[in-house]
Amino acid sequence: MRCLWIDRGSASLRNVMVCLGLTACGGDDVPTENDSSSEGGSSSDTASSATVNPTTTAVDESSSSGASTDGSESESGTGTGPSGPDVRVLFEPDSIANDRPLDMVDIIDGVQSAPVTVIETTGTATYERVGEHWLAVAAVANAAVSVVDLASASPPMTWLLDTPKAATNARVVDTNADGSLWVVNSSDDTAADLHAHPIADDGPGLPWHIDGDLDPTTSSGDVALVLGDTRVAFRAYDADDGASIWLGPARSDAPALEQLVQVPGVALFGPSVDGTGTGLVYRTGGVPTAAEQAWFVDLASDPIGEPQPITLLADKQSFGSTRPAPDGSGVAMTQEGVEDTVDLVWVPIEDGAPGTTALVSTGALAGNAPFTPAWSPDSRWLAFASDEPRTLYVSRIDAGVPGEPIAVSEPGIAADVVPDFTADSSHGYYLTEQLGVTTVMRVPLAGDTPGEAQVVSAGLERFQQYEITTSGDLLCYVGSEAFEDLLGAWCVDVSGDEPAAPVRIDEGLDAEAEEEVVQVFLSDDGNYVLYAVGTDEGLRKVLVDRTTGVSMSLVDGETSGYSLLFGLR
Repeated sequence: MRCLWIDRGSASLRNVMVCLGLTACGGDDVPTENDSSSEGGSSSDTASSATVNPTTTAVDESSSSGASTDGSESESGTGTGPSGPDVRVLFEPDSIANDRPLDMVDIIDGVQSAPVTVIETTGTATYERVGEHWLAVAAVANAAVSVVDLASASPPMTWLLDTPKAATNARVVDTNADGSLWVVNSSDDTAADLHAHPIADDGPGLPWHIDGDLDPTTSSGDVALVLGDTRVAFRAYDADDGASIWLGPARSDAPALEQLVQVPGVALFGPSVDGTGTGLVYRTGGVPTAAEQAWFVDLASDPIGEPQPITLLADKQSFGSTRPAPDGSGVAMTQEGVEDTVDLVWVPIEDGAPGTTALVSTGALAGNAPFTPAWSPDSRWLAFASDEPRTLYVSRIDAGVPGEPIAVSEPGIAADVVPDFTADSSHGYYLTEQLGVTTVMRVPLAGDTPGEAQVVSAGLERFQQYEITTSGDLLCYVGSEAFEDLLGAWCVDVSGDEPAAPVRIDEGLDAEAEEEVVQVFLSDDGNYVLYAVGTDEGLRKVLVDRTTGVSMSLVDGETSGYSLLFGLR
């Protein structure tokens, strides 16, 4: 599931998020740095009735005809052409920021229902898709986190997570892969603490206070679920700004709160945790971009071992960015030397301990790898970039050994510092820019060596964004070939060995009113495309069903930028 959160901070496009692509409704079950007593953990906070009892919201008064999911005609939009797969759309009406609801329409057999209200007031909020069918809504104004079951019958079931009543801010800081466990950070002006919330098909269970045994004035942050989602690694600061790293219980039967690291009077950065949840890296001293020391902790050992130092190369003075490999095989990091030289190094993890530090940015790249690297999801490729000239490289990590860096982009043409890897790691997508013209490119990565870079888009004198389906078969972008042209929405079939020609999908733009596309989003399988058109009145949102050719304006009048699509069958 691919989800995108964007805050543009403008009148034409505010907060946008789109996730698509599941196959059930009516309440049936349906599915990155990185950043208790003393016997068994801290005791759970008392749960309010809202934590365990679902609430549903009534139809908004402005839509007094009620929600319709039985195919009845709607006043708020019409479709043309044959009916296609059903889809649910959530959106924010354009209203006062402190009184903004979250609304929803269903499209059944090609007919749009009247809007219903999912959450009465969100104010300024953040949204995150979790697992197969959950939506987390964190409202800033009242420090409330709501859970929405996207697969339940209209209007969808919602629950309010139990958070400390004095909190002024609450947000979801980590979840496990299937969405059955959420970690929420709740804070006020003096401290912050962590709660684990189990999420089942019938809604949230009782919360568990992860750091309840710490001093109440301690603030917790930089959170990661580890060790099979039974424990939570986090950094904490006490009232005297003393820094430490802890493992806290994520449930009642997990081991009690345990301190891993304490560094009073010294800056601490991290922790960063690998994708297996068994290796932890942190840095101490100095500043975030130039720490004095780096350490590794093997969380899988029993008992958990002491922190082990990571070695600086002989000509290096400090540690920069740190990226553990998703499979836990090692750590990529930058190390800085004299005269602002920065190199990329690889530290293999062997039998739970850091191995010999190896230089990745070798030869002509020596001292010229200043940017944070990125991993492909399968941990085979480590991507990074040089500066002056800006060139994108990949290094193949084979049996724990980094290969010679291979240039992906053309020398002299500015490129992204890291690519956007597909979920299956078969391709990396990136942008290049030359003389004000932007081009979307991709490099094949399925083999043992990178393939030749391929052009995906036309040369664009105006460019907004691109998005790729989770399946990796479709890419859509917002742009125009000439600077004087208005922005449009284009899609490219990238399922073959070579990208197909771009096809424009938007229609009905008023050129005299200077209407243009400002954002485009895709379903996981590419069957649905949603694009937003900026108008004098706000955003007009159009849903395109690529399986049938149907185009449908979703909601009349102004809406904000936030949108989410959820497949119903």
